[in-house]
Amino acid sequence: MAIVRNHPQDPRNIRSIRPPLPDAKGRPFRRALACLVILLSGIVFALGVAASSAGPRITLDVHNTPSNGSDGYTDTTASNGATYSYRYSGGEGKGGDVIFKTRGRVTVNVHLANGSGYSIDDVSFTDDTGEQLSWLNPNAVKVAVIQNLNTVVQVANYKVTVRDEAADVTVPCDPRIVNQ
Repeated sequence: MAIVRNHPQDPRNIRSIRPPLPDAKGRPFRRALACLVILLSGIVFALGVAASSAGPRITLDVHNTPSNGSDGYTDTTASNGATYSYRYSGGEGKGGDVIFKTRGRVTVNVHLANGSGYSIDDVSFTDDTGEQLSWLNPNAVKVAVIQNLNTVVQVANYKVTVRDEAADVTVPCDPRIVNQ
């Protein structure tokens, strides 16, 4: 009977696939941990939940009719010339305004209150001279996540443009963000 050595199925030739144990200084462990932190940071950022503190929750409600003047809604002109109205709730002062009195990155979540038939079409910024504001989740249709770096003093406006899908028009709605 012949003995075959170095045969692929010989159990003596199967190597362990365990990761190497760290040396006394723990180098492989640190490298692996650093890679894991970088990977998780990328996943968190890709999900639009960048490392920042939670800012105010803002709710936006849009109607395809004008305000009656005492209901708290603001009139705006849709892309087809029709008068719509909107109301932000949450924030400070005039609904939807956001004021930050300390420094540090903050996210502002703007939730569209309307049910089906309305979606967030765009978020844009004016007077953002310090380039502090960005829209983190442009593919979401019911929540706009706005990031404010909040490193300089400025008063800027964010405009959430809502699409009325039934009428196929867009409706601009724009409160302020103030970094004091």
